[in-house]
Amino acid sequence: MKCSRCQHENLADAVFCQECGAGLETACPGCGTANQLSLLGNYHYEIAQSESAIDHAERALAIARELGDPELEASVTFLLGQAHYGFGNYARAIELLVHNIAALDGQPPSPYNVGPARLTVTARCFLARTLVEVGHFRQAAMRAEEAMTLSKGSEEAFGLAHACWVLGLTHLRLGDLDRAISVLERGFGVVQANALSFLSPILGSHLGYARALAGRIQDGWPSSSRRLKKPGVLDERESLLGLRRCWRRSISRAGARPTPP
Repeated sequence: MKCSRCQHENLADAVFCQECGAGLETACPGCGTANQLSLLGNYHYEIAQSESAIDHAERALAIARELGDPELEASVTFLLGQAHYGFGNYARAIELLVHNIAALDGQPPSPYNVGPARLTVTARCFLARTLVEVGHFRQAAMRAEEAMTLSKGSEEAFGLAHACWVLGLTHLRLGDLDRAISVLERGFGVVQANALSFLSPILGSHLGYARALAGRIQDGWPSSSRRLKKPGVLDERESLLGLRRCWRRSISRAGARPTPP
């Protein structure tokens, strides 16, 4: 990074000039404002205030486009699509996420992340989740499978588990229980192997529900939070209790609308 006072070329992450000691400008004001708006938008999304999230994300997106910053625009476009998904504006969410993925696919490969997974993986997962909500199951499965293909190696465990959940949800909504159980078991295995506690309840709840619908009560309610006589297996009474918990979680966490057991 070049010092504006003495023109000395400093290291990229330097805060002060190594030659004259002057403070270095590390970011433009516009980028800082857009990042702040994006963080606020993400905060409002996480606390289920989707309207405020949309407002902040739209303001951040306008700045990103004005600056011509494709990486910033990609992250904010994803946030805006995510917020519209949370608000139930599925058509707008699909439009934004499709555009987001197309823009990402047109850029050189990047490790840029949103949370613990790469943006290109997370965007596909959220697009698949949105497509499930409007009944476009074939497209949802295709996008989830793309995310799974892109999630290679242990560093992509979160993206792979997320994609497995979405694909499992798709098969579950279609009533294809065998395929749903297979992919949900794979995802739950990834969660356990990599200690991804954030995804454990949502994958475990859907897996338990799918097993119960298939009449596989003996397989039990998957659990990673306590010791069991047999790893991953509960007795019948505990399985039924777990099934009820799974149904509630499916409603509150994933938007699933099954008939309660």
